[in-house]
This record gives sequence, structure tokens and C-alpha cells, in this order.
Amino acid sequence: MSRSTGSGSQKGSGARPWSRPVAVTNTMLVKERRRDISVADGSRFLQIVDALQIDIVGEPGQRSLEALANFARPHQLTSYDALYLELAISLGLPLCTLDRNLQSAARRCGVDLIIDFERDGKTDS
Repeated sequence: MSRSTGSGSQKGSGARPWSRPVAVTNTMLVKERRRDISVADGSRFLQIVDALQIDIVGEPGQRSLEALANFARPHQLTSYDALYLELAISLGLPLCTLDRNLQSAARRCGVDLIIDFERDGKTDS
């Protein structure tokens, strides 16, 4: 169960941006439908996420949309993925994602990954 931390965050097992409460599940369903991942892999990922104590971090009051876009562009990330990566960097937490591009950007930024296709030897199906 996630707990809201308002505009800040207490350091716990993990954190996520305020804007993505159901996006993880939706992403799994889309990836399964497209056969990018198996139902078993999607379920494994969701079980890992469910087992984490994840804080919901409030939107920063001074957020600039231009600054978010400037962070996302060099990594070719969506604004949503940029939020996740920026949050992992700012809190010093590992990132949990099945998105290969976001994993690659995290590696380039020195962010540890909970599931790492490169490290774990996973290849595209």
C-alpha cells in the first residue's frame, strides 16, 4: 500500500511521482497485449512493485515544464519517465522499470536498477 507524503517525502523503500498511481499496471497490460513481455514477467514485476513500500511524492512547487523537458530530451524520455528518473536521482533510490530506454537512461545517470535486463541477460523477445 502506498502512502502519501504531501509535498515532500520520507525516505522509505521507494518513491513515485504523484501523477502515476495506476500507470504501472496500465503499462504492464499494454506491454502484455503487444507481446513485448509475457504475462508471467508482467505479474512478476507487479508483485515486486506491490512488495515495496512506495511513498507518493508531491509535485514540487517550483517545477518548470521547460526544465522537465530539458531533462527528458537528451535521454529521449517521455515526461513521465523523466519524472521517475529525476525522482530516483534526487532521493538516491534504485529505479524499478521494464522500459529498456528508461533503464538505459538510468544507467547513464548512475541510478541502480531493481530489474536490469542488461545485467540479468534478458534479451528482446
